[in-house]
Amino acid sequence: MVSEDESRARGDAVVAWLRRYGEQRINARLIDERRTVPPYVANDLGNQGVFGVQVEEKYGGSALRTREVGRILEQAAAIDLALGTWILVCLRPGVRPIATFAQDALKNEVLPLLASGRMYAGFGQTEPGAGSNFAGMAARAVTQPGGGWKLSGDKIWIGNSSWAGILTVIAQETDAAGKKRGLIALAVRPDQAGVRIGRE
Repeated sequence: MVSEDESRARGDAVVAWLRRYGEQRINARLIDERRTVPPYVANDLGNQGVFGVQVEEKYGGSALRTREVGRILEQAAAIDLALGTWILVCLRPGVRPIATFAQDALKNEVLPLLASGRMYAGFGQTEPGAGSNFAGMAARAVTQPGGGWKLSGDKIWIGNSSWAGILTVIAQETDAAGKKRGLIALAVRPDQAGVRIGRE
């Protein structure tokens, strides 16, 4: 993590850029009418480093402190609430679990892509029968004899599911007999066999 003064200076620069950019390039009415953030806006945010604010510098991020991330989100939401919400979804439940808890091999592979906005992350917690109640989740992750996991279940309301290149999915770790061992978070690729992204 960078020093408080450096974090503040970097945060100031992003906030100032967002203000200028918002006046020149963001059309809130168009975002509402089309129900999506235009791809050119997503690309520009990525090029400016907005998606890497919580990522360590060694992976191409700017390693800002939480206060500065909050200021950036506040500024984005002041420009357009849908835009601010989308950036929040990209950062907090999207990038942060991977940046904080993923194994080094996964961090090395995906964090540079996430930090630059060349890949987006999503987060799968909520379920049709449980909402966001962790104890009521039916999704199961069973460890496999040859390594890895077999994951089964349904998730709803996954932010970025259509755009994500990687999803953090929360499930009940379960042994072969069906006994729950506790919650686990797994990194899932949308193009993996068996994964199906449903309708919006």
